[in-house]
Amino acid sequence: MNIIEVNKDNWEHYKNQMLNLENKVKNNMVEQGIGDLFFTTGEDIIEYAYDPRHHVYVMVDDNDRVLAQTYLVGAGSHIQGDYADLPKYFTMGEDFLQYIKVKEYKNEEEFKHMCKNIYQAKLYAFKNAIKRIYNTEDYARFMEDLNREKSSETHFDERTQLRRDINKYMAEFMNKYGMSELYRQFYTVDSTFANYDEKNEAAKAYDSFIKASSVPVYDKKMENPEDYFGASVYNTIEVDTYITDPEARRNGSAKILSAIALNKTVEEFFINNDSDVLYLSITLHKDNYLSENVANFLGFKDYIDLERRATIERKAYMKRIDRANYKEYLSYLNKKLTYFYGYGNETVTDEEKDFFEMEKAAHTKEIAAEIDRRFETEEFDDDIRSFIKNIRNNFDNQKLSYKKIK
Repeated sequence: MNIIEVNKDNWEHYKNQMLNLENKVKNNMVEQGIGDLFFTTGEDIIEYAYDPRHHVYVMVDDNDRVLAQTYLVGAGSHIQGDYADLPKYFTMGEDFLQYIKVKEYKNEEEFKHMCKNIYQAKLYAFKNAIKRIYNTEDYARFMEDLNREKSSETHFDERTQLRRDINKYMAEFMNKYGMSELYRQFYTVDSTFANYDEKNEAAKAYDSFIKASSVPVYDKKMENPEDYFGASVYNTIEVDTYITDPEARRNGSAKILSAIALNKTVEEFFINNDSDVLYLSITLHKDNYLSENVANFLGFKDYIDLERRATIERKAYMKRIDRANYKEYLSYLNKKLTYFYGYGNETVTDEEKDFFEMEKAAHTKEIAAEIDRRFETEEFDDDIRSFIKNIRNNFDNQKLSYKKIK
């Protein structure tokens, strides 16, 4: 296999094959009844390839046929979502606001005063967004569009156009006046929390937008939540997609490609930015434990289960890396590649080999136990159950001491 970075010089050569693989994977997921793939378009690939913050890699055979691909979205890009981004979900809720209050403000009164001021600033930004969309402050029309999108199949999720436009224009407005960080900190604050009494038409419409944009969170595992309270679009890299040919699925291909892309993207971030902290993020279909296996290989541990996109439950992972230890993290990845896949020429000690094997076994047993628990407590349709059961039973083929699921 050959690994190639796709850039502005060769994207056109690989574009059609990459789109075909996207379509092939999408159709395969639909046929198996395990959900859907959010398609990466040709325009997306071009934007990735031309922006040096992003990195795209493909794995090809000796005939230059694309068998796997991965995209990494670099920090500071509008592709991250204009405040409809993954870092936001790790900084939502009362715990985060309590953290901000204690860290940034002297007392409750000062914090509440700032809440009210920022809410008023957000209202100005919201009004500006409404004008840019409708050429006038037409809140009645906004509410009609909001209710229509809420009742649509997308349920006003991140891909909904109105939601994306409001977030984008508000973010641009707040950034213009130097309030990007305050906007991030107080993003979820509505008029009730801010104790804003003037319930005018704009405030009512904006509160409706905030409420409609809320994301159901079902479960979470974060050893230290405060590790992620500094995450934003400006210091987060997203492993956006890794896919492999379903006819020749190679879990290792996704691991190798993603690890190589992370090597380059993480290194470049710390060279080109002053930040001492970098966050890595990745979102998976909750039922796709093969993808979770890749995330674990990359060292992702902390997650939240949420409905990030309409009707599809996701597992969103994040990992914090400090400038002081990022080379250690990359060395860890590269040694795992050498040990498990023979890719690279790192020196791996016997102690490190034992650690990698224990780490792999512990994660595999953790997934098996989670599947067992879910089969006992949740209902699945036949396709999903069959898909997960095959993954679960594959662990038994690895001679783990778990019973087969009937």
